[in-house]
Amino acid sequence: MSVSGVSSSSNNNNNTLTGTTGGSSPMATLSQNYETFLQLLTAQLKNQDPLQPQETSEFTNQLVQFSQVEQQISTNSKLDNLTGVVQQGQATVALQYIGKTVELEPSGIPLLPGGTTVSYDIDGEVRSATLVISDKDGNIVNTQSVQVRPGRNTAFWDGNDATGKAMTPGFYTASIQFSGGNDSQVVLTNRYVPYSGEAVSVIYDTGKTVTNAKMVVRNMEGETIYEQAVSGASGAQRVTWDGKDKKGKAVASGYYDINVESTEAGPGTIRTSVMNRISGVDMSSGETNVLIGSLPVPMSNVRAIYDAS
Repeated sequence: MSVSGVSSSSNNNNNTLTGTTGGSSPMATLSQNYETFLQLLTAQLKNQDPLQPQETSEFTNQLVQFSQVEQQISTNSKLDNLTGVVQQGQATVALQYIGKTVELEPSGIPLLPGGTTVSYDIDGEVRSATLVISDKDGNIVNTQSVQVRPGRNTAFWDGNDATGKAMTPGFYTASIQFSGGNDSQVVLTNRYVPYSGEAVSVIYDTGKTVTNAKMVVRNMEGETIYEQAVSGASGAQRVTWDGKDKKGKAVASGYYDINVESTEAGPGTIRTSVMNRISGVDMSSGETNVLIGSLPVPMSNVRAIYDAS
């Protein structure tokens, strides 16, 4: 088996699958203003008094404005073309993944109908904390105060924005803003990965030898559905989750929060990734996503591609 790395840039926004909104686009509005400006300027030239022509400075200013609008339209057009080329390039690369096993590094929180749970750990004294949800462009869509008890906490986001409007299902970025002591820390611990009916291979690295290491699987409500003791040896390790809960019952396809934890390692500090087989590519939302079964995952989450040799 050979493995090739994948270079992917991700910002706290590579992970959304939002759709487009209706109404006039900024480009269309700018073009309309451009045409209107041109008509007004032409009308002024036709109707000015030859005996009292327009001041040279005023006319020059209008020409400058005209040029700026023209340049803005040209720039926007080029940016739109560049965006299209980038998206097409991503789609071409993603198509090459189909049928192959890839390593995914979990990033972002998936939003499905019904909302999602954000998990975080508090170390030290924290007086107040706010959960901030942002879209792929870094725009804040919702904020809410959350509990600040020491240790593991969870907060539920119902999937609505600040006005109560339901957001488009997809991946969003969560962060915690807090006030507290200088040594206080708040760490997000979610590592949502797709499960589509096939066993999930979990890769982790404790960074040092630890005891009491375990793999913990939680559902999107934050409930622990499965635990398994794992090796705490230093270096990269691998363990498999067969998609069953504590009672041995197969779980439904969906996103699950999988972490490797130890009392000797700080919350969220054990790096975890998973291996999945790509079944397709989805661009219906305007973003390029790979499919695990029918579950979309941002292409930026792909860390490596594995080929059978």
